[in-house]
Amino acid sequence: APISFAPATTANFVAKISLKADPANVLCAPLPADFSVSGTGANIGALVSPPWLLFGANGIVDCGTTAAPMSVKIVSKQATSFTAFGTATTPKLFSVDPSFVSVAPGATGMLAVIPAPIPQNASLLPGAYSDTITVGTTADGDTLSRKVGAHQFIRCAP
Repeated sequence: APISFAPATTANFVAKISLKADPANVLCAPLPADFSVSGTGANIGALVSPPWLLFGANGIVDCGTTAAPMSVKIVSKQATSFTAFGTATTPKLFSVDPSFVSVAPGATGMLAVIPAPIPQNASLLPGAYSDTITVGTTADGDTLSRKVGAHQFIRCAP
């Protein structure tokens, strides 16, 4: 499930994330261990959401298939237009299209995150098909790069 981080103050915040699987789903590998997230709130001209994308059916993608694309939304909170852009850390796993979008005052822009096909003999190691999408903007005073987690947990037939 997505998490969100939108503090109203510029203080530092820390949290722990624990992933849980539906017992009805048989996974080929264990879920990743708990991990910490942290960040500092900021007064900026753009909001980026969601902070997490789970591809497939509840994050599960079968070997030999391709999950549907998902979108990252950029909302303008300022009185002038700006550009938002996104890139994948590992382009062989995910691409972003368009790679940039112009966002008008008070409007919303969308970047599609497109997963690559999962091979029939895919690695079952946790995180093997996960990546980070970095989203930035040219909004006034916005010097932050937002990290959007893009995750696929792989299930292959025995």
